[in-house]
Amino acid sequence: MRKSIEQALRPSVAILGFALFLAINAASVWGGVFPFLPLENQTHELLFWFYFAQSVSFFVMFLICARLVYVSHVQRIFMLTTSGASTSYGLGWICLIASIYAYDFALPLLIAAGVLLGGGAAEFYLLWQRYFASTEPDQGTRAMIAGAVYAAIIYAALYLIPRAVTAFLIPVVFLPLFGLALTLKNREIDFAQPMFMDSPRENRRVYARLIRGTMRATLAIGALAFCAGIMRALAIDNPSIGSLVNILSMLGMLAAASVLLYFWRARGLNLSITRLYRVVFPLVITALVIVPLCPEGYMRWLAAGPYALYAIATLLVMLQTAQFARDQGIHPVYAFGSIGGIVYAMHDMGFLIGSAGDQMALSGTDPIIFTTVVTIYLLALMFFVSTIDFKKEQADMFSDDHIELITPRAPRLSAPQTANQDAAQEIEATPPMEQAKVEPAGDLSDFSQPSTTSNGWRDRIDKQAKLLQRDFGLSNREAEVVKLVCQGNTVPSISEQLYISENTVRTHMKRLYTKLGIHKKQELIDLAHSYKTR
Repeated sequence: MRKSIEQALRPSVAILGFALFLAINAASVWGGVFPFLPLENQTHELLFWFYFAQSVSFFVMFLICARLVYVSHVQRIFMLTTSGASTSYGLGWICLIASIYAYDFALPLLIAAGVLLGGGAAEFYLLWQRYFASTEPDQGTRAMIAGAVYAAIIYAALYLIPRAVTAFLIPVVFLPLFGLALTLKNREIDFAQPMFMDSPRENRRVYARLIRGTMRATLAIGALAFCAGIMRALAIDNPSIGSLVNILSMLGMLAAASVLLYFWRARGLNLSITRLYRVVFPLVITALVIVPLCPEGYMRWLAAGPYALYAIATLLVMLQTAQFARDQGIHPVYAFGSIGGIVYAMHDMGFLIGSAGDQMALSGTDPIIFTTVVTIYLLALMFFVSTIDFKKEQADMFSDDHIELITPRAPRLSAPQTANQDAAQEIEATPPMEQAKVEPAGDLSDFSQPSTTSNGWRDRIDKQAKLLQRDFGLSNREAEVVKLVCQGNTVPSISEQLYISENTVRTHMKRLYTKLGIHKKQELIDLAHSYKTR
């Protein structure tokens, strides 16, 4: 296992390039303030307008790119380019540096810097995500997780450089480095893959299913983003918190990425974002409830905590959307752009509400208490949404363990005899094939899910597919394809049942052949049937 972890952490162009981007982005966009510029330039007004412009530009760029991919998937019409992202990002840093020397024009320069940095950072994120999704699952996952580990180390190393020098090194040295790394890796992308050739407007059902299927996880992460936005607004009043927020955010990402890497390499990992949110929820709620009882210094740690969770959640969103792109043949820019856009929009909502908290002081309300109550309310609401299955609850509302109200009806004469005669006539009139389907009435829940064994297997083929998945490291979607193939389904049939394109099914089959070391469909069926099940 140790050798496997060391191999996963082995540096590469993709890993170091992505890590450098995350570290540099943390120096300008995360936290509460940009830590490598003088504190005298970080007044409340300047910081508010910078972060408002940056955050709005960030999430708007995500949604615009997702929409453009959906409307016109052809690469000639819409193509994200590293040069465009680098130009926007570089100009943003130039405007930031210029605001130090042209203080009379600091406000318009910082607003322009916010727009350019937000848009450039969004483009870089989407470009990296497009590359990760286009690679093999193991390679892309390794690059993202290892990149997050190295990002924290690189960010800590930035503090070894004099602050005045760091601000100039970012646009002159660091930006060209990770831009070059991204350019080199983008040349390796095979745009003939189904995810890039798919026409979203012709497969609207697949793309709509993505949004519906991920809405709970998106809102759960969005709730953490909302908390981070509020903490960013609070940090504006105390710029010294910004450095602490950034450092603890990177330490949180380092710890989370290290744990994720360990369990992934040790025994495999199957994470549920909604369940993870349910675990984190009590901790965050408790930290917010005790705010009135804690000293002023507690707010520094409270500001850093949600941002650390936000940094971790951002990594999980990238892992999840890359998996969706591979499994369902969805364009990775659309998957990450739409889901990420919603998450970052909720971050902006938190930033605005946190900024509005200062106005509550005029009415005699403590702004800290106001923002804390609003945050607790939203977290509780998202916990409710991520926990409750509304369709199931509607069905259970009228189940047997509830009050039963029966409409009284007048009794009929000879009712038992008449009922028996009617039932006998109905059975005689029923064709033999339909008689075989007649079953006694049961609880509504019997029809909601297929019958399963105590181990969660529905039938023999399902068990064989799960055993094959365990032994060969198949993904859940690949295990579904194995099961459908063993049941005799064709490529069009599998495509219809899984709501994916036929090209995506063929891509899954190719990956299965590679992982299993086979060359024909019959060999796949024979391999699955070789598992003796009871």
